[in-house]
Amino acid sequence: MQYKFRVLPAKGHTHGMVSLITEVDGKKVAFTGDVMTRGGKLYQLHAMEYAYGDLLGVEFTMQSILSLKKESVEAAYPSHGVPITEVKADIEKLESRLEKLASIGGLFTSSRGMPFKDIQTIRESRLEQISEHLLWAGPYTCSNFYIVLSGSSQAMLIGYGLASAGRLHWTVDRDGLQPLRFIEHHLDQLRDDH
Repeated sequence: MQYKFRVLPAKGHTHGMVSLITEVDGKKVAFTGDVMTRGGKLYQLHAMEYAYGDLLGVEFTMQSILSLKKESVEAAYPSHGVPITEVKADIEKLESRLEKLASIGGLFTSSRGMPFKDIQTIRESRLEQISEHLLWAGPYTCSNFYIVLSGSSQAMLIGYGLASAGRLHWTVDRDGLQPLRFIEHHLDQLRDDH
């Protein structure tokens, strides 16, 4: 028997984490690593700190569980704990908990140090329509970028930068380079609304 797996980026607990989506015995399932456990809980709270005092893992975990939610899987199998059978309900519990966690006093996600430091960026901002053919990513992104829409379902992204400063994470590879991975964002809204 052959299985086809789709790899879904699931950053949060670590930068490189993924979830695997497949069908087993006619049931769509996900192998989710440490992104969440049953009951809409985090496996480890301290893993949400990528650097001392930040909570970038909260932002990335939110993005990962929202991506998983779109998959409409029937069951999820985490690395720790029992299988998750109420996937959508548990994701919604964790969504609420992550929002509360990000709003606590001096804890910051990637909005730290930005002019809009009161704005939490754990959810993707919405594209704002400036005119019939021009969209703006809004003031809450890491870079000010625009999208020009054609009349034929095509778009040109101008200055298409990162949605949040937290996505600027980079590492030095073996050749001394500092690669920055391209990260798609706002594309679901662009596809759905425009």
